[in-house]
Amino acid sequence: MCRREQIKRKKLPPVELTFFENEHGVLDGDPHLDGYLLSTRWASAESGARSMEATLAMWAASNVDQGMRELGRIETAWNWVLADRAGDIGFQMSGLMPKRRAGVSGFVPLPGWYPENDWQGFVPATELPRQKNPECGFLVTANQDLSHFSNVRAQNATMADYRAQRISQLLEHRRDLSVADSKAIQYDTYSLQAERFLQRLVPMLPDNDSARLLRQWDCRYDRESRAATLFERFYAQLTQLVIGRYVLGPDVVAHLTHSTAVLVSFFKNIEPLLLDPPPEFCEGRSARELYLQAFAEASEGPIPAWSAQTQMTLTQLFFAGRLPRWLRFDRGPISLEGGRATPCQAQFYSASGRSGCLAASVRLIADLGEDVLHTNLLGGPSDRRFSRWYCSGLAGWLDGTFKPLQADVEA
Repeated sequence: MCRREQIKRKKLPPVELTFFENEHGVLDGDPHLDGYLLSTRWASAESGARSMEATLAMWAASNVDQGMRELGRIETAWNWVLADRAGDIGFQMSGLMPKRRAGVSGFVPLPGWYPENDWQGFVPATELPRQKNPECGFLVTANQDLSHFSNVRAQNATMADYRAQRISQLLEHRRDLSVADSKAIQYDTYSLQAERFLQRLVPMLPDNDSARLLRQWDCRYDRESRAATLFERFYAQLTQLVIGRYVLGPDVVAHLTHSTAVLVSFFKNIEPLLLDPPPEFCEGRSARELYLQAFAEASEGPIPAWSAQTQMTLTQLFFAGRLPRWLRFDRGPISLEGGRATPCQAQFYSASGRSGCLAASVRLIADLGEDVLHTNLLGGPSDRRFSRWYCSGLAGWLDGTFKPLQADVEA
């Protein structure tokens, strides 16, 4: 099938693009020319009315079982956690997961002319990762791999589970959690990843000021922490040393670090090599040698507070920073707490020439014993610069103040 799209441009002539599609998706090129073409197919492109029906049906759901059934019908991929006033809790993953032949993940291209490589329909929602009333008494999702809640491999690329582990630590053996406890968990800056690396690094360190800084560190990525800055320098140097010099090459790692979100999102895939660098990969060099070199390079120069490393400016999307700062369309710079492995996440990256940040844009807490939703929002509910609600939530988002939203419910 051939499809033509016209892109209209301001003060420039329109551009017409031609797309070729078949049962394998959109072709990357012209099939009338010689050569192989890559086709890409996105399952969610086939979504539509069923997702709307499931969303509307949630208004009538009165318990966890009904909610899991309806949310599982949504055709885009999400992790849903549910609770009801009967005391039941549940987790349901949604999304159209293609059925592929055994041994195929979807990560690499396959010959499209072999029928066995075609999708064989979609996995039913009841077979996607899901759980109800776990023995531990709580459910945690923080972008970690949740495929163990099913018999299918629903997630190919996941983040590390440090954040989920830390949240679980704060929840386990507790039966008296309050809204205040939930707020503290959402703003927790403790890094189990840093703790794990320090267990290896600290015994190797010499007796100097930089080493003492890490020995005394509580593994929290608070704004005033200088140790967090030093650890991140060490981590970056170790990544470039082990993965850059001995595995992928320094230019590749520099590109992945500064021009993509690959290492920001999927750092767990290189972590085994960083924790225990194999001598056979590293020209016979021991982990001690590599760690001490990375630490020495990280210790060079002044070590500022973590807040100096986590500054960002909220730029109004339409004007994209072109207006004078005094007009206050843009706000900042602001400094964030947290890191890649903390419940209160903060990571910075660049991709396709744009700066990005992984952080919570909105936080919600619901106590099912009351008709109140506690929330804070990075920004505000209005995009109009001269509205009183423009960026009205920024201060609360930074200092952890939540706004209660009272439900208007008739008895």
